[in-house]
Amino acid sequence: MEQRAAEKGDGPFQITSASLYEVDEPVHIYEVRTPAIPEGFPVAVVNTGEGAKVNWENFINFHDDLFRKFTEGPPGTSGVFHVYVKPETPAPGDAESHFVRFRLSVPMPGREHTAFIRKDSVSLAVLKSNFEGSGEWNKEQADLMLKGTGGPATLKLSKRKTNDERSYIEIDELVGIGWKPAGK
Repeated sequence: MEQRAAEKGDGPFQITSASLYEVDEPVHIYEVRTPAIPEGFPVAVVNTGEGAKVNWENFINFHDDLFRKFTEGPPGTSGVFHVYVKPETPAPGDAESHFVRFRLSVPMPGREHTAFIRKDSVSLAVLKSNFEGSGEWNKEQADLMLKGTGGPATLKLSKRKTNDERSYIEIDELVGIGWKPAGK
């Protein structure tokens, strides 16, 4: 947060509305709308012994539209992003590939992208177990996520390019399931 404040200034942030979306003590998730993002985006607020604190990593990920900037940026970049993730239907030739395709999005329109994860990745095994209902999501939750936009996850992503200069997104690591602050 200090680095961001030094580069872009320190709040206050203009919002048009905020409404409580979910409570999972000690975390409260609010849907915050701004003039730039009228659809709104989720913001986690954690009750601590020192009072309520905004999860700034989560807030900045959406408020500054970091996923869109990453996907529109050049190959050779990487970062950690809060996204919805969901397996894509296999395409012809996927069985022979070293990768599995996933659909990534954020809770704002026009920001869906395909990403690839290596079949031998530990992160792929964890994602699969969650979508099968044997991880942090139960079967009912997983089925709802598969029917919708996907499940919330924090992923380390890299933008790479193929030998013929096409760019693609690779999932390097599953940092965590959900968007809650670490340890919550």
